[in-house]
Amino acid sequence: MRIQNNWLFRHNDNWLRHRVYKKLIQEHKDLFSTSRNEYLNITKHYISDKKRWWLVMFGVAAILVLAGLLNKGPLGFIKISPETVKLIIDQRTSNIATIISITLVVVGFLINNLAIKEPYAYQLLFKHSYLYTVLYLTLSTIGCLMMLSLLRDYIPMVNLMDMVIAGTYLVLIILFCIGLLFTTILRFANTKEIQDLLHSELMIEAKMELKSILIKKYSQIEFLKFMDNQGTKEYNWLEAMNLSAIDVTTEEKDDSTVQRNEIVYTVKDIDLNNIGRVINLLKNGKDTIYRQQLFLGMTTSNSLDEYVWTSNSSLDSSSKRMLKNSVVLTAPRDKSVAVTRKYFDEKFEEWVKDGKTKSVQFVLDSYLELYKMELENKVKQYG
Repeated sequence: MRIQNNWLFRHNDNWLRHRVYKKLIQEHKDLFSTSRNEYLNITKHYISDKKRWWLVMFGVAAILVLAGLLNKGPLGFIKISPETVKLIIDQRTSNIATIISITLVVVGFLINNLAIKEPYAYQLLFKHSYLYTVLYLTLSTIGCLMMLSLLRDYIPMVNLMDMVIAGTYLVLIILFCIGLLFTTILRFANTKEIQDLLHSELMIEAKMELKSILIKKYSQIEFLKFMDNQGTKEYNWLEAMNLSAIDVTTEEKDDSTVQRNEIVYTVKDIDLNNIGRVINLLKNGKDTIYRQQLFLGMTTSNSLDEYVWTSNSSLDSSSKRMLKNSVVLTAPRDKSVAVTRKYFDEKFEEWVKDGKTKSVQFVLDSYLELYKMELENKVKQYG
C-alpha cells in the first residue's frame, strides 16, 4: 500500500489511472481543457483558496531572501545610497499600509452594492477576484518590510539594497493586483455577469463529477479486462459453497457501510504490472487464481493485500507485500453535495414560488445544457 505515491512515476501504462485517463481523453474530449489550461486552472484554484495564506507568506519571504542572496544579481543595475535605502524601507511600509486601508474601504463599499447579495455570490466573488490572495500578499509584504526595517542595521548594505528593491517591486505587483481586484468586483454589480459566472461554475462542477464517475466505471472495466487476460477468475461465494442455484440480487457496496471508527482510504491508483508479476508467481497449472474487484475511487478500510489468491494454497508474505504495494491510497474526497448544483436547486424552487420568470428560465437553460452534457458523456464501448 502506497500513500499518495508521486504521480510522475505513475505516468505510464503500468498504472490503471494512466490507462483510464487516456481512454477518457480519447472518448470524452469535451470534459478536458488543453493541458496548459488544465494546469493553469488547477494552479489558480489552489492559490485562491483561503487556506493558502502560508504559501503566499512563504513566497514573499523567499523572494526577499533570494534577492538579498543574489548580491547584485538581476537587481544590481539600480544604484541607491545607504541613506536612501533605509529611508525607502520606512516609506514603503507606510505606503503599502495606506494602500491596504483604502483598498479595504473601497472593497467593502463595492461588496455592499453587489447585484446579488447572497452567501454563495460572495464566495464566488472572493474566489474569482483572488481577494484572499491579494490580502495575504499585501499583509505578508508589510510584515517582511517591517522586519527589514527592524533588522536593517544587522543586514549588510549590499544585500539590504537588493531586498529593498525587491520589496518595491512587490508593492508595484500589489497595486496591479488591486486594480484587477476592483475590475472583478465591478463585474459583480451586473446581474448578467453573475449569472454567467454561476452557469460556468455549474458546468465546471458537473464536468468534475462526470470525470469522477467515468473514472470509476472505466477503471472497473479495464481492471476486469486485465485480470481476465491474466487468467484469473472472479470469486463467487455462492459457487464456492455450491449455492449457485439460489437467486440472490447483488448490489454495489455503498461507501457508507464502512464503520465510522475505522480508518478509510480511497484507491488512487493500481500498479497492474506488479499485480501481473504476482499472478505469474502463483500460477502452477493446477490451482485456480481468484480475484477481488478493485477500481479507482473505491473506499476501503482493508489492507488490500489479499485481493488475488489461489484455491488451494495461501499467499506467502512476499506476495502479500507485493499486492499491498501495488495499490496507491489517499484520504477520501469530501462527499458533500455539489455546492453550485445545490444552490441552483434551492434558487429554482424559490424563484418558481415567487414567480420570477426570467430567473427560472435562466436555471432551466443551465439544466438543459447540463443534461445534454451528461447524455453526451455516457460510458462508451471500451475497446
